Amino acid sequence: GKGINVDGVAIVSDGVITIKTSGSEQYSSKAKAFKSEGDMTINGGIVTIETQKDGAEGLESKTTFTISGGEVYVKSYDDALNAEKKVIFNGGKIYLYSSNNDAVDCNNSSSGSISINGGLVVACSNAGAPEGALDSDHGTLAVSGGTLITMGAEHSVPTNSTAMQNTILFSNIAVSEGEYLAVYDADNRVIIAL
Repeated sequence: GKGINVDGVAIVSDGVITIKTSGSEQYSSKAKAFKSEGDMTINGGIVTIETQKDGAEGLESKTTFTISGGEVYVKSYDDALNAEKKVIFNGGKIYLYSSNNDAVDCNNSSSGSISINGGLVVACSNAGAPEGALDSDHGTLAVSGGTLITMGAEHSVPTNSTAMQNTILFSNIAVSEGEYLAVYDADNRVIIAL
């Protein structure tokens, strides 16, 4: 079963939530950590999620998922964060890792969207293609603020009309276990290292 299952809207405003699911499917219910049938919003607090089995997504909303603050840490087997319609990042520190699927997945192929408006979003997928860091299923990926760092085999990318700030895309970079990836400025100072 699931760690937390909400039939309606889920809102996290403060506090500390830690969920770890390690089971497999029971009675047609996958071991998802935190699922909402309605919108899910995180405005604050610290949310830490870990899942370990196939189909066990970290955070899931059957409609729209919004993060506007707080700290979110997800290490999942399946999608780290999944929404049916929209994923919106307005603020906070968000770290999403999936070992076998997308780090962020928006399922609605015709009108789904992922928007990064603020905050720090680090999304990584260790799965091979077609999985990746950001998957908007042919919908819109818009970047208008914040800091976005992604790593994965494939991912959605912003277009010229949806990227409202400078965006850099590196591809075909292989990093082995124990190695780091670093970006330096013109004065040889580390901007970011992963």
